Amino acid sequence: MNTEYIYTRKEFAHQVGITTECLRTRMRRGRHMGWYIRGEDGRFLFKKWEGEVKPKRKINRGNHDNAVKKGRYPNKAMEEHNRMKKFLAAKKQLSKKELAMVPAILEKIKNANLKNHVVYFITYYDPLIKEEDRLVKIGKTKERTVTGRFSAIQSCCPFELTLITYSKSKTEEFFHEKFREHWVRGEWFKYTPVVDYLKNEYEGEYCLPEELLNTMKANVDGQWLDYISEYNDQELCDLWFKLKTDKIN
Repeated sequence: MNTEYIYTRKEFAHQVGITTECLRTRMRRGRHMGWYIRGEDGRFLFKKWEGEVKPKRKINRGNHDNAVKKGRYPNKAMEEHNRMKKFLAAKKQLSKKELAMVPAILEKIKNANLKNHVVYFITYYDPLIKEEDRLVKIGKTKERTVTGRFSAIQSCCPFELTLITYSKSKTEEFFHEKFREHWVRGEWFKYTPVVDYLKNEYEGEYCLPEELLNTMKANVDGQWLDYISEYNDQELCDLWFKLKTDKIN
Protein backbone atom coordinates (compact mmCIF):
# COMPACT_ATOMS: atom_id res chain seq x y z
CA MET A 1 0.00 0.00 0.00
CA ASN A 2 1.32 3.45 -0.91
CA THR A 3 1.54 5.39 2.33
CA GLU A 4 2.08 8.74 0.55
CA TYR A 5 -1.38 8.87 -1.05
CA ILE A 6 -3.65 8.81 1.97
CA TYR A 7 -6.06 11.75 1.51
CA THR A 8 -9.54 11.65 0.05
CA ARG A 9 -10.72 14.05 -2.64
CA LYS A 10 -12.56 16.13 -0.05
CA GLU A 11 -9.52 16.35 2.22
CA PHE A 12 -7.23 17.30 -0.66
CA ALA A 13 -9.65 19.96 -1.91
CA HIS A 14 -9.70 21.44 1.60
CA GLN A 15 -5.88 21.60 1.58
CA VAL A 16 -5.87 23.39 -1.78
CA GLY A 17 -8.62 25.75 -0.64
CA ILE A 18 -11.23 24.82 -3.27
CA THR A 19 -14.46 22.83 -3.41
CA THR A 20 -14.56 19.17 -4.38
CA GLU A 21 -16.52 20.07 -7.52
CA CYS A 22 -13.81 22.54 -8.51
CA LEU A 23 -11.21 19.82 -7.93
CA ARG A 24 -13.12 17.43 -10.21
CA THR A 25 -13.15 20.07 -12.94
CA ARG A 26 -9.43 20.67 -12.57
CA MET A 27 -8.71 16.95 -12.76
CA ARG A 28 -10.76 16.62 -15.97
CA ARG A 29 -8.65 19.41 -17.44
CA GLY A 30 -5.39 17.66 -16.54
CA ARG A 31 -4.42 19.75 -13.53
CA HIS A 32 -2.89 18.32 -10.34
CA MET A 33 -1.35 15.42 -12.27
CA GLY A 34 1.08 13.59 -9.97
CA TRP A 35 -0.85 14.53 -6.88
CA TYR A 36 -3.27 11.61 -7.02
CA ILE A 37 -3.57 7.96 -7.97
CA ARG A 38 -6.50 5.60 -8.35
CA GLY A 39 -6.71 3.07 -5.52
CA GLU A 40 -7.54 -0.61 -5.79
CA ASP A 41 -11.20 0.12 -5.03
CA GLY A 42 -11.36 2.66 -7.88
CA ARG A 43 -11.37 5.74 -5.67
CA PHE A 44 -8.85 8.54 -6.10
CA LEU A 45 -6.27 8.98 -3.34
CA PHE A 46 -4.19 12.13 -2.93
CA LYS A 47 -0.93 13.03 -1.29
CA LYS A 48 -0.41 16.08 0.89
CA TRP A 49 -0.65 19.38 -1.02
CA GLU A 50 2.55 21.43 -0.92
CA GLY A 51 1.67 24.08 -3.47
CA GLU A 52 0.34 27.60 -3.03
CA VAL A 53 -2.96 28.09 -1.23
CA LYS A 54 -4.77 31.25 -2.25
CA PRO A 55 -6.66 32.91 0.59
CA LYS A 56 -10.41 32.97 0.17
CA ARG A 57 -11.88 36.26 -0.99
CA LYS A 58 -13.49 38.07 1.89
CA ILE A 59 -17.12 38.85 1.15
CA ASN A 60 -18.32 41.96 2.88
CA ARG A 61 -21.77 41.07 4.14
CA GLY A 62 -24.03 42.53 6.78
CA ASN A 63 -22.54 46.03 6.75
CA HIS A 64 -25.47 47.82 5.14
CA ASP A 65 -25.84 50.47 7.84
CA ASN A 66 -22.11 51.17 7.84
CA ALA A 67 -22.08 51.45 4.04
CA VAL A 68 -24.97 53.93 4.14
CA LYS A 69 -23.27 55.99 6.83
CA LYS A 70 -19.99 56.21 4.91
CA GLY A 71 -21.62 56.66 1.49
CA ARG A 72 -20.09 53.54 -0.01
CA TYR A 73 -23.03 52.55 -2.20
CA PRO A 74 -22.42 53.38 -5.90
CA ASN A 75 -26.06 54.40 -6.38
CA LYS A 76 -29.33 54.87 -4.50
CA ALA A 77 -30.99 51.88 -6.15
CA MET A 78 -28.49 49.41 -4.65
CA GLU A 79 -28.84 51.02 -1.24
CA GLU A 80 -32.63 50.65 -1.36
CA HIS A 81 -32.31 47.10 -2.67
CA ASN A 82 -30.18 46.02 0.29
CA ARG A 83 -32.45 47.83 2.72
CA MET A 84 -35.37 45.84 1.34
CA LYS A 85 -33.41 42.60 1.77
CA LYS A 86 -32.88 43.46 5.41
CA PHE A 87 -36.61 43.96 5.80
CA LEU A 88 -37.32 40.58 4.25
CA ALA A 89 -34.68 38.85 6.38
CA ALA A 90 -36.34 40.25 9.48
CA LYS A 91 -39.85 39.56 8.23
CA LYS A 92 -41.02 37.89 11.44
CA GLN A 93 -39.88 40.89 13.45
CA LEU A 94 -41.59 43.53 11.31
CA SER A 95 -44.98 45.06 11.78
CA LYS A 96 -47.66 45.00 9.08
CA LYS A 97 -46.94 48.67 8.42
CA GLU A 98 -43.25 47.96 7.84
CA LEU A 99 -43.97 44.98 5.59
CA ALA A 100 -46.35 47.15 3.56
CA MET A 101 -43.33 49.32 2.65
CA VAL A 102 -41.67 46.55 0.64
CA PRO A 103 -43.70 47.02 -2.61
CA ALA A 104 -43.02 50.76 -2.48
CA ILE A 105 -39.29 50.10 -2.14
CA LEU A 106 -39.37 47.74 -5.12
CA GLU A 107 -41.14 50.38 -7.18
CA LYS A 108 -38.60 52.98 -6.10
CA ILE A 109 -35.72 50.74 -7.20
CA LYS A 110 -37.40 50.12 -10.56
CA ASN A 111 -37.99 53.83 -11.16
CA ALA A 112 -34.43 54.69 -10.16
CA ASN A 113 -33.07 52.20 -12.69
CA LEU A 114 -35.35 53.48 -15.45
CA LYS A 115 -34.39 57.06 -14.71
CA ASN A 116 -30.73 56.29 -15.40
CA HIS A 117 -31.37 54.68 -18.80
CA VAL A 118 -32.04 56.05 -22.27
CA VAL A 119 -33.29 54.25 -25.39
CA TYR A 120 -31.04 54.44 -28.46
CA PHE A 121 -31.85 53.91 -32.14
CA ILE A 122 -29.04 52.58 -34.32
CA THR A 123 -29.26 51.69 -38.00
CA TYR A 124 -27.07 51.31 -41.10
CA TYR A 125 -27.09 52.09 -44.79
CA ASP A 126 -26.19 49.63 -47.53
CA PRO A 127 -27.05 50.42 -51.19
CA LEU A 128 -27.60 46.70 -51.81
CA ILE A 129 -30.34 46.48 -49.18
CA LYS A 130 -33.81 47.72 -50.05
CA GLU A 131 -35.38 50.39 -47.85
CA GLU A 132 -38.10 48.02 -46.66
CA ASP A 133 -35.48 45.45 -45.63
CA ARG A 134 -33.37 47.81 -43.55
CA LEU A 135 -33.38 47.33 -39.78
CA VAL A 136 -33.00 49.54 -36.72
CA LYS A 137 -31.78 48.47 -33.29
CA ILE A 138 -33.74 49.67 -30.26
CA GLY A 139 -31.82 49.15 -27.04
CA LYS A 140 -31.19 50.80 -23.71
CA THR A 141 -28.10 51.94 -21.84
CA LYS A 142 -27.09 54.64 -19.41
CA GLU A 143 -26.85 58.09 -20.97
CA ARG A 144 -23.16 58.40 -20.13
CA THR A 145 -22.38 55.11 -21.93
CA VAL A 146 -24.25 55.69 -25.21
CA THR A 147 -21.02 56.27 -27.16
CA GLY A 148 -19.35 53.19 -25.69
CA ARG A 149 -22.40 51.04 -26.38
CA PHE A 150 -22.49 52.24 -29.99
CA SER A 151 -18.80 51.34 -30.42
CA ALA A 152 -19.38 47.86 -29.00
CA ILE A 153 -22.25 47.20 -31.40
CA GLN A 154 -20.25 48.57 -34.33
CA SER A 155 -17.38 46.17 -33.63
CA CYS A 156 -19.78 43.23 -34.14
CA CYS A 157 -21.50 44.55 -37.28
CA PRO A 158 -20.20 44.31 -40.88
CA PHE A 159 -22.06 47.51 -41.87
CA GLU A 160 -21.16 51.06 -40.89
CA LEU A 161 -23.69 51.99 -38.24
CA THR A 162 -25.32 55.33 -37.48
CA LEU A 163 -26.77 56.49 -34.20
CA ILE A 164 -30.00 58.23 -35.21
CA THR A 165 -30.94 59.53 -31.78
CA TYR A 166 -31.74 58.41 -28.26
CA SER A 167 -34.82 59.02 -26.13
CA LYS A 168 -35.08 60.05 -22.48
CA SER A 169 -38.87 60.21 -22.32
CA LYS A 170 -39.86 56.62 -23.19
CA THR A 171 -38.71 53.22 -21.97
CA GLU A 172 -37.26 50.37 -24.00
CA GLU A 173 -40.30 48.27 -23.06
CA PHE A 174 -42.59 50.92 -24.57
CA PHE A 175 -40.82 50.89 -27.94
CA HIS A 176 -40.44 47.11 -28.07
CA GLU A 177 -44.15 46.68 -27.40
CA LYS A 178 -45.15 49.38 -29.88
CA PHE A 179 -43.16 47.82 -32.73
CA ARG A 180 -43.78 44.20 -31.75
CA GLU A 181 -45.38 43.48 -35.14
CA HIS A 182 -42.22 44.76 -36.85
CA TRP A 183 -39.78 42.75 -34.73
CA VAL A 184 -37.17 40.76 -36.68
CA ARG A 185 -34.64 39.42 -34.20
CA GLY A 186 -33.20 40.34 -30.80
CA GLU A 187 -33.49 44.13 -30.55
CA TRP A 188 -33.68 44.66 -34.32
CA PHE A 189 -36.91 45.96 -35.89
CA LYS A 190 -37.99 47.03 -39.36
CA TYR A 191 -36.60 50.46 -40.11
CA THR A 192 -39.47 52.25 -41.86
CA PRO A 193 -42.26 52.03 -39.21
CA VAL A 194 -39.84 53.00 -36.43
CA VAL A 195 -38.51 56.05 -38.24
CA ASP A 196 -41.99 57.07 -39.37
CA TYR A 197 -43.09 57.08 -35.75
CA LEU A 198 -40.04 59.08 -34.63
CA LYS A 199 -40.70 61.63 -37.37
CA ASN A 200 -44.44 62.03 -37.07
CA GLU A 201 -45.71 60.88 -33.66
CA TYR A 202 -42.84 60.97 -31.18
CA GLU A 203 -43.20 64.00 -28.91
CA GLY A 204 -39.91 63.77 -27.03
CA GLU A 205 -36.65 65.48 -27.86
CA TYR A 206 -34.03 64.03 -30.19
CA CYS A 207 -30.77 63.53 -28.27
CA LEU A 208 -27.12 62.88 -29.12
CA PRO A 209 -24.08 62.18 -26.91
CA GLU A 210 -22.06 65.23 -25.92
CA GLU A 211 -18.98 63.71 -27.56
CA LEU A 212 -20.75 63.59 -30.93
CA LEU A 213 -22.02 67.16 -30.61
CA ASN A 214 -18.51 68.37 -29.79
CA THR A 215 -17.13 66.49 -32.78
CA MET A 216 -19.70 68.11 -35.07
CA LYS A 217 -18.69 71.57 -33.83
CA ALA A 218 -14.97 70.87 -34.07
CA ASN A 219 -15.02 69.45 -37.60
CA VAL A 220 -16.61 72.43 -39.31
CA ASP A 221 -14.61 75.29 -40.77
CA GLY A 222 -14.99 78.24 -43.11
CA GLN A 223 -18.56 79.00 -44.12
CA TRP A 224 -19.87 75.96 -42.24
CA LEU A 225 -18.57 77.30 -38.91
CA ASP A 226 -20.87 80.30 -39.04
CA TYR A 227 -23.73 78.06 -40.17
CA ILE A 228 -23.31 75.56 -37.33
CA SER A 229 -22.73 78.23 -34.69
CA GLU A 230 -26.28 79.48 -35.24
CA TYR A 231 -27.63 76.21 -33.80
CA ASN A 232 -27.84 75.26 -30.13
CA ASP A 233 -27.32 71.63 -29.07
CA GLN A 234 -30.99 70.68 -29.40
CA GLU A 235 -31.21 72.16 -32.88
CA LEU A 236 -28.08 70.22 -33.86
CA CYS A 237 -29.72 67.00 -32.62
CA ASP A 238 -32.82 67.79 -34.68
CA LEU A 239 -30.71 68.57 -37.76
CA TRP A 240 -28.72 65.33 -37.33
CA PHE A 241 -31.90 63.27 -37.09
CA LYS A 242 -33.37 64.88 -40.19
CA LEU A 243 -30.22 64.35 -42.26
CA LYS A 244 -29.70 60.77 -41.11
CA THR A 245 -33.29 59.66 -41.65
CA ASP A 246 -33.66 61.33 -45.04
CA LYS A 247 -30.65 59.38 -46.32
CA ILE A 248 -28.12 57.59 -44.15
CA ASN A 249 -24.60 57.51 -45.46
